[in-house]
Amino acid sequence: MDRVRRYYSTFDEWGRLERPSGRLDFIRAMELIDRFVPTEHRVLDLGGGPGRYTIALADRGNPVVLADLSGEQLVTARDRLSAAGLEAQELRQADARDLSAWDDAVFDTVVAF
Repeated sequence: MDRVRRYYSTFDEWGRLERPSGRLDFIRAMELIDRFVPTEHRVLDLGGGPGRYTIALADRGNPVVLADLSGEQLVTARDRLSAAGLEAQELRQADARDLSAWDDAVFDTVVAF
């Protein structure tokens, strides 16, 4: 896991989603989220990196928690959320293989890309 954590600590995930192919991925994913995830659903953005989906979810009114393996990505997410004038309910460094930090059934939806 250290190798994975190191990789994502330097990977420009925000930039990936701003490039044409990544932007298309983001647009399509948001179409699906808008279609299937009610705004009152509490969402776990699992592996949410720099918070691109967290921001979109919070902007549409969802209570959202962002969890990511990379502490560096969480710093970026905190900065991006603040710049957007939004908040996540929680930002937590977590391994997607272990969700024991949260009680069962506290989220209505999990978004994981």
